[in-house]
Parts: sequence; structure tokens; C-alpha cells
Amino acid sequence: MSEKAPYPFHQRIILLSLVFLLANVGSMAVIAFRDKEAATVVAPHLEITQGKPGESLSVRIWDPYQNAFVDAQNNQTIFMGTEIQTGKDATAMIVLNQNIVRLGANTQLAYTDNHFSESEEPLLTFRLKTGEAWVNAYDPIRLEMNRAAVLWHHSAGDTRVQDAKNQLAVFKGVADLNLLDTEGKVIKEVPIPLNNTLRFAEGQITDAYRSLEYSKLKKELGIVVLQPKDPLNPWFLLNKREDRDWTTGNRNNLLGKGIAQTLSDRVAQAVDWLAFAPKKKEQFVFQKLDQLFREAIASGDTEIRKGILSDLEAMIHAASGNPVLRLWIVDKFYRVQELAFNDPSAEEMKDVLRRALIIQDPDRFSPTYLFDLNEWLSRGNSKKGVQAFQAWAADWKKNAGRRSSASLEQEARILHSVLLAHIDEVTTPLLDDAEEIEALRMELSKNNVEILLNLAGERIETSAYLINVYRYREAKRYLRKGYATLKLDSQGAASAARELFTEESRLILQRIQYAQDILDGAPQAINETDFQRYRRTEAKNQELMQALQTSISTPANAASSDQEDARTEAIYQLSSVGIGASESTLTPGTGNTTIFTFLEAPFVPPSSDNTPLFVSGEYDLKNDTISKVTVGGASMKGEYVRKELAQILEKKTKAGDTAKKEVTPVPLFPADSIRESENRTQAINRDLIILYVMRDLNKNDIGIANQNQLTPLSADLTKLHVKGAALTKTHPRTGKKMTLDFDYDVTQKTLSNIQITSEDVTLFESYPADQAESKIVEQLTNPSPAVPE
Repeated sequence: MSEKAPYPFHQRIILLSLVFLLANVGSMAVIAFRDKEAATVVAPHLEITQGKPGESLSVRIWDPYQNAFVDAQNNQTIFMGTEIQTGKDATAMIVLNQNIVRLGANTQLAYTDNHFSESEEPLLTFRLKTGEAWVNAYDPIRLEMNRAAVLWHHSAGDTRVQDAKNQLAVFKGVADLNLLDTEGKVIKEVPIPLNNTLRFAEGQITDAYRSLEYSKLKKELGIVVLQPKDPLNPWFLLNKREDRDWTTGNRNNLLGKGIAQTLSDRVAQAVDWLAFAPKKKEQFVFQKLDQLFREAIASGDTEIRKGILSDLEAMIHAASGNPVLRLWIVDKFYRVQELAFNDPSAEEMKDVLRRALIIQDPDRFSPTYLFDLNEWLSRGNSKKGVQAFQAWAADWKKNAGRRSSASLEQEARILHSVLLAHIDEVTTPLLDDAEEIEALRMELSKNNVEILLNLAGERIETSAYLINVYRYREAKRYLRKGYATLKLDSQGAASAARELFTEESRLILQRIQYAQDILDGAPQAINETDFQRYRRTEAKNQELMQALQTSISTPANAASSDQEDARTEAIYQLSSVGIGASESTLTPGTGNTTIFTFLEAPFVPPSSDNTPLFVSGEYDLKNDTISKVTVGGASMKGEYVRKELAQILEKKTKAGDTAKKEVTPVPLFPADSIRESENRTQAINRDLIILYVMRDLNKNDIGIANQNQLTPLSADLTKLHVKGAALTKTHPRTGKKMTLDFDYDVTQKTLSNIQITSEDVTLFESYPADQAESKIVEQLTNPSPAVPE
């Protein structure tokens, strides 16, 4: 016989019923919000970015009903089968969620396929008939041509079709290039990493490409890395800027609208407690993950964010076997990747998500460390770049046993491209750290001939790029170390890698020797005509080259040599941002070969004529940071990235900062009683003024190739004698090149006592530097009594 339940139990029943009612309402709300978000746009729309309908600038679209092109409407939806045509000055943009395709002028593009609402790849397919298209792809986008197709996915770059030639330039991620036969079947798939460009004629693609190794394909397709000093065309610059601005302006869209925001914490907890069914439980796991994701991104408190990220990482680890969870992580990772370089919370979130993804799919997500390296170097932040590289290298060394040599080669190509693209930002320690990866490549390859050939070729190419930015001594050091690192002595005399390295390094070493002999190692370009003359007239050329070859094949094991190389590299890095350190003022730190102290170094921005600031500090070459900074006796607390400090100092010079210190006259040959610090200051001042004069004269077409052409005439360094300066213009009557000797007034910037040595003519007038060349030509065109004939 049942007893009547006490009143309190009835209360519990009623309360529990209410909670279940709330749970059902909450679940319906969740489903409604989820369905709303699932209804994403699946048809792209067209934006006219330049051009007006009805004019030659117009953007036109194919109308199958009229069987003709008609004027496009801004923001109109486009469907499969649509063809778009831009006029001679018109541009347009196709947008679908986070995917952008920009069309340049005189471009014809067909939109051929759409799988955006399905799981197939690619999700969008276009055919570029002629012209130029820039793609920034979040989802897989395929761009087809007659004999090639490019798959863009989390990557960006430009494709051009003109006169039966295809051109490709990759600026973000990796683009998969498929070479096609005449029937459209794939002959060869070639991943093209960021910072690479290539150009090939459609007619050159043959079935023989199927068996070519990458080293051969690289030559056949003309794959090259953009050099640091290569000017980008206006179209590239425009798109890179637009992509960055679009990312910044679409932060909220990139992060998405999570359903967790629609429910209060209290209701979410109640629903989570009641959701016993596995599907319901899974639903609320993602709801909780989404909530933690947003809280971490929004949190401005470092400690709170750290705790949230720890909870998030634990949840991800606990549900690591769930394939749906992996899709969630991938989506969130690529969303925060776009924001991480300007947002510390997004950067930390990216690291948490990447660690989870690398465990599951290292071949796909390990290279993202190198993409970070590229971005940080492009922003002048070598310290962050080194951290990204070290994380990538550590991951490879840790997991090398479960990964293939083919994967390492693919990622090594990305690393090589990044280093070459930013060779003027790459420090010596970073190049040395990269040698560990070379050793790992050799170990995994088991002496594979192709990989050894690639290693030798990369070492040669890197040295050539170092020369292109006038880092002559570093180029020689890098070659010398390469001979030992690649173990070329152990290779047979017939080894292709050894032969390549020996022959190519001989040519590079000739340039280095010329730079040291003729340019005194100064950071300036090599004149090709003079260099070829140097090669022809070098009496003992063969003996010299043999000696140079011996010098690089001899192991460099002297600590003093390494220290000297590091000091030279530190001077280069500091001077590249305007900090005038020299060998006499840069002293190594105790027990560390990559840390240097500099005292009273003059800071002069490369584009500034302001009075210099005098800066002291401690430079960490490995991390590319400067600390213990003092300017004019005032301390600056903290640690600064080299370029960041240069920007701060440049603002001080423009603001007329009181920390300036005037260049004081110092005797050229001071007595022994003068303190060593004064000697250093004198040496810096002399070099600084000479560099000023060289810059001013070269800017005014009076060519000075070597500092030794300038001799001080006064103790205060305000007057110099210049010997052997070259004019850009030839003699107006004879057509011959003209060289000058003259006196130069640094303060007034005037030339006097001008002797045209190539013509045996003397001019007695004084000319301003910016008018000197034209005045000299004018005098020689119409000789006066002041110009003896």
C-alpha cells in the first residue's frame, strides 16, 4: 500500500518539471540559432571596385538570354555559368563569405562550378581565359587555365594569363599547381610555397614533366623567390594592402557568431545537466567550447585568459577522437590565424588550437609555424620570427620518427623561400639554427642524390641572395660552413651536389673577392661592367680562385673567427636601421658570442638629414632585440625589437628631442692622452660625416663608390677633398665619361676647385651639389675663359 508523498517531494517534482520545460525551450532556442547560422550564403556576389556602367571602364557580365555581355550591377549575385569581363581601366571583386577573387583590368573570367553547400572540393571553380585574378581563399578555390590549374586553400596570390603564358605569384600559404595535358588530365602536381613566382608557356608542357624532380621543374617553370629589393607591381601592392585591411575590418565576421552567446550561463548549465543523450551531450560540448573560445578572445586580463585557455585545451584533449571536434578546431584556427599578428589573445588561442591539430595532422599544420616566421620577418620582428622557427624545428625533431622525408622536403622549401624573401632581416644565428634542419634532412634522406643536390643548391642560392643585399662577409661565412655541413668531402668526386657546390661557389667567391678588394667590403652594389673588367684583368685569377676554394673547404673551428663574423653581422643589422655601430665601438658580452654592447652610437634614419641621436645599449643578435638603452644619458626601460627601437628613435629626431648631442670637432690624429672613448667617438663622427657626403653626392648624380675617395681637409671634418668622382652625364662634345676631383664644403654642400681629370680641365667657380652636374655640362657646352682648352 503506497503512502502519500510528503509535501516537500511534490515541490521537487514541480520544480523538476519547470526545469525540464526550460530545458526544452533552451534546446529549441539552440536549434533555432544553429539553423540560422547554418544558412550561410552559398552564391557569391560581384562588387565593382573600379569602373562605371556604360563607359569603357565598365564591368560586364554574360547574359545567356541576350547572348551578349551586358553591364554588371554592383553587388549582384552570380551563378554557375556566369562570365565576367572587365574593361581597360575596370576592376571587380567576387566575394563569398571569407573568400575573395579580385579581377584586374582587361580580364575575362568564367564561374564554372559551385560545391559550397556540399563537402566536395574545390568548393568554387573559375576559369581564367585572359587577364589577371588575385585569389585570397579561405575555402578551396580552383582557378583553371588551358594547360594548368591552381588550387588555393588558406592561401593567397595572383594568376595571370597573357599571350599563351601563365604566371603565378604566391604571397600566403602554399598553392597547388597542376600541370595538365591537352585533355585536361593532371601530368604533375607541384606545390608552390609563398614568396615564389613562376612563368611558363603553355606550349612547353609535355608528358615528360611527369617524371621530373623538383630541382629540374624549378628550372623548367622558372620558379624563383622574390628578392628583398624586388619592387612589387602596383596590382600586387594593392591586393596585399586590401587583404590586410579586409581582415582588420572583418574581425567579428572572422570569429563568427557563436550560439553560446545566446544563452545565459545559468540556463546553459541547466541544459547541460539534463542532456543525458550522447547527441545532446555532444551538442553542448561544442556549445561550451564555443563559449570558452569567445571568453578567451574577449578577455583583456592575461591571467584570466590563461585559465580559460587551459580549460579549453583540456576539453579539446578529452574529446580528441571526435571528427566533428576536429572540424571545429580547424575552422577556429584559420579564423584566429588572420588576427593573431595584431591581437595577443588571438595569438595565444592560435597556439592552443595548433598544438591539437599538429597531433592529428602534422603534415598539414606544421608548416603554419613557417607562415608565422614569414609574417613576423615581414613586420621586422625577428624575435617573434625566431620563436616561430624554433617551435617548428622542435616539433620536427620531436616527431621525426613518425614523419616522412618527403614532408620535411616540402616544408624545407617553404623555409628556404621565407629566408630568401627576407634575407636582409635574417640574422646569422637564425641561419645557423636552420643548419640543424639540414642535418635532419640528410639523415632522413639516407644520402638521396636529389635531396643532397637540393641542399647544395639552396646553400648557393642563399649565399647569392646575401650578396644581393651586400652582406659579402656573411655570404663567404655561409659558404664556408656549408662545405662542412653538407659533408662534401665524404661525397665522391663525381657527386652532382659536390660538383654544383664547387662550380657555383667559385663564381660567388669571385664577387665576394671583388667586393673586398675594390669596394673594401662596403654595403653597396657591384657594378657589373667593372666586375667583368676585374675578372679579365686579374693576373692570377686561377690561383686566387684555388685559394678561395681552399678557404671554404677548410673547417672553420676558430672561436675568434666565429666571434668576428658575429660582430660583423651585428654591425650590419644595427646599421641597416640607422644605428652607426662600428668594430671599434661594438664589444662582445661576457660568455655569449651573440650579445654585444655599443656606446654612443649615432642614430641617423636612412631618409633623415636631422642631427643624430647618440645611443648606447646591448644588442642580442640571436633574438634581434636591444635592451639597456640610453639616449643622451636618459634610460629607456625594457627590451625592444631592433626596428621597433629605430622607429621610436626616429620620432625623437623629428620631434627635436633634447637628447641630441652635437658632433664635436676632434683631431684626426689625437694624442695618446685623449681617452679611448673620445677616440671611438672621433672615429664614428668621421665615418658618419663621410657617409653623409657619399649619400648627398650620389643623390645628386656625382658617383662615389668608395669611402677612400674622400680625404678630410680640416680637423672639424667640414671640408673634404674628393677624388675620382664619376658624373652620370657624358661630355657634351666628346661623348666620353667624366671624372672629377674637387673640394667639398660639408656645411654649405658646395663643390669648388673642380678638376675634370678625364678632360684635363679646371673650373674655378663654386657650385651647389644639387646643381653641379648641370652647371659643369653647361660650362663645357659653352666654354668661357675660365675653362682652359
